[in-house]
Amino acid sequence: MTAKLILDTLAKEFSIKGSEVQAVLEMTDAGLMAPFIARVRRSKTGGLTESALRRLLQRRVELDELDRRRGTILRQLEKQEGVSAQEVAAIENCSDRFELEDLFVPHRRPEPEVQLAMDRGLTALADQLVKSVPKAARSEASGDETPAAEEAPAAEATAEVEAEAPAETPAPEATEQAPAPAETETPEAPAAESDATPEAPAAEAEGAPAEASTPEVDTSPAPHIHSTEALTLMCQPFVNPDRGIHSVEEALSGAVRILSDRLGRNAALRTSLRRMLRKRGVVEVHASVPVDKMGRHKPLAKFKSPLKQVQGHRLIALRQAQRERVLAVHLTMDPALALSKVRAA
Repeated sequence: MTAKLILDTLAKEFSIKGSEVQAVLEMTDAGLMAPFIARVRRSKTGGLTESALRRLLQRRVELDELDRRRGTILRQLEKQEGVSAQEVAAIENCSDRFELEDLFVPHRRPEPEVQLAMDRGLTALADQLVKSVPKAARSEASGDETPAAEEAPAAEATAEVEAEAPAETPAPEATEQAPAPAETETPEAPAAESDATPEAPAAEAEGAPAEASTPEVDTSPAPHIHSTEALTLMCQPFVNPDRGIHSVEEALSGAVRILSDRLGRNAALRTSLRRMLRKRGVVEVHASVPVDKMGRHKPLAKFKSPLKQVQGHRLIALRQAQRERVLAVHLTMDPALALSKVRAA
């Protein structure tokens, strides 16, 4: 029995009645082919053409996979505490797989390096970095630069969080996957995020270690953090060698990772940045091997184009070259375009 949500979604997308969608699916399940249904059973399908029928059947497969993924997520949420009824309802009514994953992101375990930073007590520092300055303090600072100095760390940390936000930037064929305002390298296998079954993120979440001290994590300071005097004074109380924090840079790096994780768990922000990436994103290619060894993929060595202008044949060529590990595909966007949305989050 096809779920009612699937029937309603198909009826809305193809502008036909739910009963007509049900008739199409029943005839297909009975073994009738799309050409026969389009020509002989046209009166029962709302006048859908053969190509429209094929699209409807393909969309049904996608929605069936989405429904299975939804069931997996709901079963996992049943084991967690503090999940609101509104969150469950949003997941139950979701008909987009990327939005569904965004709704599940806040309930996943933190990455090992983020959990390690939390265990080291850097959550309070992360809160201070984004804490807004009271209006009273700003009004008293007509000729004083102290409030500006206090605001600088938060602005710098927010900008750095934007550059390091753990958004999962996909290869070009998955342009609707989680966006990233700064340049990030796509995985070697592009199908891992776009063509693979959606159960992969859950497997990663379930496989994350419960104790953050056991896995190997990158504890090096985050790049491009320009420390000011006010920022140094803010981070100094959190330097504690007993907890593994030996410098201000390490404390700031851990706090930035925590803020980055928070932004990555914001479903509304992820959706907003994804839409922005579709409109303003740029596809860049970096060769993974010497150009003279790229063979038939050599014309792609210096490829760079706005994401919305990438043609289908070029996209196929990029995917093939990426699968052969000849080049790496990057999706980039001017961080200044997304900075206001990141700060507002």
